[in-house]
Amino acid sequence: MATLKLTVQEDLTIGGVQRGSTKVTDYSAITQADTRLMEVGTAEVSVFKLNTSVGSGQFKTSDLVYARISNNSDTGGPNVTVRVLGTGEEYFFVLEPGDIHIFSNAQMDANATGSQAFSTANIAEVKAVSSSGTATIELLVASS
Repeated sequence: MATLKLTVQEDLTIGGVQRGSTKVTDYSAITQADTRLMEVGTAEVSVFKLNTSVGSGQFKTSDLVYARISNNSDTGGPNVTVRVLGTGEEYFFVLEPGDIHIFSNAQMDANATGSQAFSTANIAEVKAVSSSGTATIELLVASS
């Protein structure tokens, strides 16, 4: 088994005072990892799926430890809209060139009614689409 070490370093100085910090998180018991670069066009495509079994582009929900999506497009390149689908709910976020998004588990919650009740559901699929032209995204999925 392997350990994935994630280091987030913020370097921000305002008025001569350092406001950033460094956070290190270890994700242990990693037995499988999948990395890939994908070209994403203006038609939505599946990036990865989560389910009860593994398959091509599909990972076991209960084994997901960490997943990262990065927009590797050059500065000034296209944004990527990512859609996260769960059981009967979904949410979206935008990755500008150079941005990343990290999933540290397979749970999500989205609510269009304004209710403040929190009820998680398993993520079923993650899809992406470019705002224009072709964007390059990078995927890293680590599971136990």
